[in-house]
Amino acid sequence: MSKLNGKVAIVTGATSGMGLETAKLFLNEGAKVVLTGRSQEKLNGIKSQLTGDYLLVLPEAYSITDSKNLIQTTVIQFGKIDVLFLNAGVFRLEPIGTLPKVIFDEVHNLNVQGPLFTVN
Repeated sequence: MSKLNGKVAIVTGATSGMGLETAKLFLNEGAKVVLTGRSQEKLNGIKSQLTGDYLLVLPEAYSITDSKNLIQTTVIQFGKIDVLFLNAGVFRLEPIGTLPKVIFDEVHNLNVQGPLFTVN
């Protein structure tokens, strides 16, 4: 029996890197996985790399409404949530003295607001 058999996981930022590899591992261990990404093209592009019971969802990770819809969609599709792997994020390297508010807002909203309201 696989370690995650019967479990349901959400992996945000799952179209590449650590998020994609985590989603693959969860699927290989028997979990049902909801993978998210910011681009439908990228989500479609990972289908050939996935096996198992999964769902691809295109929310904006910083959107409170999209986060609530992600949770609802997962529960409707799979009945529960056991694991939240909130991997979506962005890194910007900007000098503090010239940091534009728009960049601060992007980083804060994606890295702080999104995860906070996803678990709320």
